[in-house]
Amino acid sequence: MKYQDALPMGMTKHPRWPSEFGQIFQESRIFRDTLARLDEPLRPDLVDNVKVHMEQMPEFHQSFQDNAFTIFKRQMMVMLRNVAFIRGRGFMVILIGLLYGSTFYQLDATSAQVVMGVLFQSVLFLALGQVAHIPTYCDARPIFYKQRGSNFLRTPVYVLANSISQIPWALAETIVFGSLVYWMCGLKSSVKAFVIFEILLFLTILAFAAWFFFLAAISPNLQIAQPLSMISVLFFVVFAGFIVPKSEVPDYFIWIYWIDPIAWCLRGIAVNQYRSDEFDVCVYEGVDYCAKYQMKMGEYFLSLYGIPSDKNWVGLRVIFLIAIYILLLCFGTIVLEYKRYESPEHITMTAEEPTATDDYVLAATPTSGRKTPVMDTHTDETVALDVNAPTKKFEPVIVAGSVDTPCQDQSQHSWDQRVQARRHSWT
Repeated sequence: MKYQDALPMGMTKHPRWPSEFGQIFQESRIFRDTLARLDEPLRPDLVDNVKVHMEQMPEFHQSFQDNAFTIFKRQMMVMLRNVAFIRGRGFMVILIGLLYGSTFYQLDATSAQVVMGVLFQSVLFLALGQVAHIPTYCDARPIFYKQRGSNFLRTPVYVLANSISQIPWALAETIVFGSLVYWMCGLKSSVKAFVIFEILLFLTILAFAAWFFFLAAISPNLQIAQPLSMISVLFFVVFAGFIVPKSEVPDYFIWIYWIDPIAWCLRGIAVNQYRSDEFDVCVYEGVDYCAKYQMKMGEYFLSLYGIPSDKNWVGLRVIFLIAIYILLLCFGTIVLEYKRYESPEHITMTAEEPTATDDYVLAATPTSGRKTPVMDTHTDETVALDVNAPTKKFEPVIVAGSVDTPCQDQSQHSWDQRVQARRHSWT
């Protein structure tokens, strides 16, 4: 009780709860003085310091262009240092390109199902390859939160620099994979058709890179982003117009068909293939398609999958892919700016139940003072019994030495007597 103060006025016991301490503080003079200072007008010198030193300081020390160039250099450095990813992705692109090209080498243009399958698999492979960037996006997001909170960079600059850093790799994948598939599979032998084919593949890669970036930004963690990406890929594949033709898509799902980047790219490269001069004819390999189906050869094969055959649709596909790419980048920017997952996730700690272990237990030696409880079966009572550990009995032994002593002579005499008595008993 030496350091215990007297009871406050109006209280019968000392405060223990936070509410009691808070009530006492509100009744104190310090609380009233603090409120009075807060109600006072600001000091003029402090207001002048804010105008001179704070308001004139820019939010970001770099301009938009300089900031974009700095972030782009950093993103390119990060990508170039990921040597394992570059080698693995490059090897996979070459291997799959050679596999597709050798499997469907110089395919027949009249086999529309095979041609459409090759085009569909080409688009799908390059699109799904962007899923591998989701872990990178999720790992870089906490770093972005810290740097954005310190005004190191602008959110639009970060998104733009990140997307631009993907262009060299997307262009390399498009050129290598697209060249192997296009020329080995024997598609339309035309430079113009090949360039259009490459442009559509390139824009599809960028569109899916922006889509997976948006999913990584809007998801709380990687465990949610990856399942969402797989579900979205499932819808994109099913409603691309190849597995389920447009005529078979239900009316309440047709909107997915018209926003699917894979569907738009597939329709574009299909029109680019079958509406070329070589296939835009009535008679092909002895079959008069105009007389038999009232349409040209290329238009007939496109109609099997419900693809519009107008050549102007190729340019429209390019515009759509560019628009969806920009739109997804804007969505990613808005999410990163206004929706952040900086607070730690809720973790519930539960008490662990005792489990058996393989640890050694130190065994105690019984002592005379230790008592062992015994249960009485008749009265259900515990009785304490004294347990005395027996001691080991031994006889002292005399060890002979080199020096004769009286004790040794006496022992030798008794030994001789016992030997003679034993001999008499034998005889």
